[in-house]
Amino acid sequence: MTPPKMIRPACYWMLTRRTLNRQFLLRPDEWVRGLFDYALARACDKTKVELVGGVVMSTHYHLIVYDPLGEVPRFARLLDELVARAGNAQRERRDYFWESKGLKYTQLLTPEAVEQELVYAMTNPQKDGLVARSSAWPGWLSRVGTLGTTRVVQRPKLVFIREESTLPESFELRLSVPKTHGEMTAAAFRARIAKAMEKREGKLDAAREGMPYLGVAKVLGCEPTATPTKEEELVSPIPSATVGAVERAGELLEAYRAVVNGFRALYRSAYRALHRGAPFCFPWGTYHWSVFGNLPTATAPQSG
Repeated sequence: MTPPKMIRPACYWMLTRRTLNRQFLLRPDEWVRGLFDYALARACDKTKVELVGGVVMSTHYHLIVYDPLGEVPRFARLLDELVARAGNAQRERRDYFWESKGLKYTQLLTPEAVEQELVYAMTNPQKDGLVARSSAWPGWLSRVGTLGTTRVVQRPKLVFIREESTLPESFELRLSVPKTHGEMTAAAFRARIAKAMEKREGKLDAAREGMPYLGVAKVLGCEPTATPTKEEELVSPIPSATVGAVERAGELLEAYRAVVNGFRALYRSAYRALHRGAPFCFPWGTYHWSVFGNLPTATAPQSG
């Protein structure tokens, strides 16, 4: 049995999903930007998940989100389904669009972790040696100036999304200032992230030791069905967590693992009881069985 995801409300996540065989299906064409604008805004509107920022690379995406209601799996399903259907139609293909392992969930346990993964995502094009500065990336990217802002995005005109589509014509796409940062204004948050990005960009430049970047023209010239020549470390679909550079990092991760291990033990027990025909109750945080199976699931413990 694959280890289950513990989905509880009021959590920050970094979501990562890769295309089938790491093909360049998300090559940063203009229509891909418009599709993600709309798909993200629609998924946020329907689930109340709040988008902080992220990036869409040619082979994968990284998104940092806040999930107030415990609906992040539904958010991801709405996003991935629309992108896959529209993307396949636009690329004139009929195969799977996303890799079969599914989405990678990384829970962000501290404000430092939220910042760290946001900066990681926003500097990904430079890290991968594609552009000298990530602000030059032609794909979907939460640039510093867009953090904490709201704009209206229109329904894209694509092969899959015709004029007579029943999809709403527009949605508001909002990039939220994380609640982990208290009363920080959007301007202050942007300044903080800009400083962190400048520091990371300098380190990335130094690490390349003068090697040239691929450049936008060559990125856009790649065939969508081609794949990177560089091997990449396999990404496990099993949920994990990060805390960032904090003094209590080890302690926080140990506490998180204890909670997750306890959740999984209760889940396994309920799952086995279900198949034996014995009384059972899945633990709080079980998503699939409670939403799609309408099976008994424990409620959140009362605080105080």
